[in-house]
Amino acid sequence: MYSLGISTNRGTINASAYHVIHTRKLIFNVRFKNGYENIFYADVENGQWIEEDLGYTLLAAKVGEQIIQRLNYPVHVPKILTWQQIEPGISDKKFGYYQFRQGRDTLLEIYDQNKKYLYTLAEADADEWQILLGNFNALQTVNLEFLGRITASLSLNDF
Repeated sequence: MYSLGISTNRGTINASAYHVIHTRKLIFNVRFKNGYENIFYADVENGQWIEEDLGYTLLAAKVGEQIIQRLNYPVHVPKILTWQQIEPGISDKKFGYYQFRQGRDTLLEIYDQNKKYLYTLAEADADEWQILLGNFNALQTVNLEFLGRITASLSLNDF
């Protein structure tokens, strides 16, 4: 846990930041003394901080600045995402992915349009994908309809 003091025009707002263990991103649950609480995370592309469901806010920038000062290795290594619409021309819903190889496998880190990491997909035989999650409980939070639209829009021939 990190203790934060966010300076504002009205004074300092105190908060506690709890690191959410994650293999792919810097994510913190921040609880303010006034009762406000939200998830804050670093954008994988540009390193700027995002307040979940609100985007690039001044509060996110200030929280991120203080958290980075407290980390041992605050280096940001950009991952440039490829953005794709789920149903071009029909929906404005899109997702981003970062492609990489691990051994002989092609893996795709999938991000929602708010730059939040969702899961990693691994190639399988016969134009199928396998979802990789950190733990079994995470499967309960996966939007299966959205996952189906993502995998339908991807083709292993493209990779």
